[in-house]
Amino acid sequence: MRRNLLPHIDHVRKCQARISLRISQNQRRRKFPWVPRLNGTFGRRQALEYAKFSRVYSECGLWKEAEQLQQTVKDFVCGLLGSEHPLAMGIMLLLSGTYWNQARTNEAAELQSQVYQACLKSLGPDHPKTLKVMDTLGSSRCFQGRFKEALELHQTAIDGMKRLPEPNQEDLYLAMCHLGRVMWRYFKYDEARELHEEAFEGLKRVLGVSHFQTLIAMEDLAMSYMDCGEEFRETAHQMMTEVLYQRKTRLGNEQPFTLLAICNLARVKSALGRHIEAEQLFLNALPIAERSLGENHFGTLAGKTHFAVVLVRQKRYAEAEEIFKKVVEKQRYASAAREDGDHPDRIFALWHLVECYELSGKLDEALLTIAELELVTGTIGGCGLGKLHPITQKMAKKRQVLESLL
Repeated sequence: MRRNLLPHIDHVRKCQARISLRISQNQRRRKFPWVPRLNGTFGRRQALEYAKFSRVYSECGLWKEAEQLQQTVKDFVCGLLGSEHPLAMGIMLLLSGTYWNQARTNEAAELQSQVYQACLKSLGPDHPKTLKVMDTLGSSRCFQGRFKEALELHQTAIDGMKRLPEPNQEDLYLAMCHLGRVMWRYFKYDEARELHEEAFEGLKRVLGVSHFQTLIAMEDLAMSYMDCGEEFRETAHQMMTEVLYQRKTRLGNEQPFTLLAICNLARVKSALGRHIEAEQLFLNALPIAERSLGENHFGTLAGKTHFAVVLVRQKRYAEAEEIFKKVVEKQRYASAAREDGDHPDRIFALWHLVECYELSGKLDEALLTIAELELVTGTIGGCGLGKLHPITQKMAKKRQVLESLL
């Protein structure tokens, strides 16, 4: 219903802008300039209106418009009430979500960290809101490559939620879903699958099977199935087909979450050997992603990486290599990478570039890329814990294989 209001909201805001302009022009043409002017002020009513409008823009994938409105509300509320007021923390979290959707993970994490510290100070570590913010911050830490910190935040949040007399079931299952993503990044696929299964079943029961959050959980479960063996892949395909249908029906064909579902369905199709179908899905979706999200959005970059993987499986190595080389350019991840490390998606793309070089017989280039990977993975997980991550062992084995082929 809110998304259907978008044309009306756009019309109202255009009318507001025209009326404000006419009032300003009329004031400048008045015969008696010494008479006091009536100046419009931004107040509680406008702040509430801006916040509601921003939610519609956000759900339609118009994140720049949402950000402008939310930033105005944040400045007003924080200036009036202080950054530790509940209303201020609410708009800061809303704005952080908009930053995150624009691949500005560092800015999102900074706002979430401020809210988390405010919650600890004013509510204590065991308050439901503190635990919810802790889980939200953990998701941003994960996308910054700070896996150890993310793991601790999610696990602490889940344990705290379970101890509450009446835990919020939705928040608990979402936290399990987020923890499953971290486990997947540690290659603990079975543990990730179990967490995603529990989260999906719980959200389906609490929110319904077609709810936005339930569909995210279904998508995460489908992708974890893809990495747990061939026996799970047909189920993953059925689930992703349903997610895509629901997203197209409810959000439209070009909404960012619809594009994500297209990408993930294509990945499952390729894993099943249906590479031509997967390629066509990517060819249809990537131009839309570049236009609406931008070339350096992590959704667009991840989509190109997975598309290149499909090309590798079709032995079209030169085409795949050209895509990989552009995707792994470090500056593309500046808004989401750690200051002392690389973004996990770039590391993922570099790993697939190594495999592309290996299969095309470019062993020297593969070894050079492995050397770069060994440098950048030193910080994966945060706090210099890269050497403890399972990817280090995979790289060592790959280096041995490559050197034996020379």
